[in-house]
Amino acid sequence: MCKVDECESQKIIAKGLCQYHYDRQRRYGDLKTRPKHLSCQDCKEIFDVRKTGNLPVVCDSCYTERHRKKQRADRRRKGLWELYKLTLDDYQKMHDQQEGKCLICNKKTKGRGEKKNQLAVDHCHQTGKIRGLLCSHCNTGLGLFRDDIKLLEKATNYLKERG
Repeated sequence: MCKVDECESQKIIAKGLCQYHYDRQRRYGDLKTRPKHLSCQDCKEIFDVRKTGNLPVVCDSCYTERHRKKQRADRRRKGLWELYKLTLDDYQKMHDQQEGKCLICNKKTKGRGEKKNQLAVDHCHQTGKIRGLLCSHCNTGLGLFRDDIKLLEKATNYLKERG
């Protein structure tokens, strides 16, 4: 049991205190008074504290942003592994070897935020073998031509004749 009289928590974390009271003691040096306002660790803005629960270290908007970034990173990591059996480190090595450029058009992509210069993983749909990293335009183009060399040659001849 937590050594604070009003607390009924059974789970002791350290020094005879539950997580809530231990955090409060560490952060404020006081077990009795609950602050009404705190300073956010990320944005340094003052925010109101909820009346119950653990004391937060960040405001709601910063918490949401932290959670969103973590979700994006997890989704990217899981997607690369499930689709291509590729780790983030493997992807980054390929990206660095290509100097962040598409293997077809040799351009760097322009994305914003997390997607800045993110290239698509190009792979053979029959064998699953990874061929390299391409910009979204080149990757989509190959996909729309169904990776068919004869169809791509016909398109090339068409452009030469009619272009």
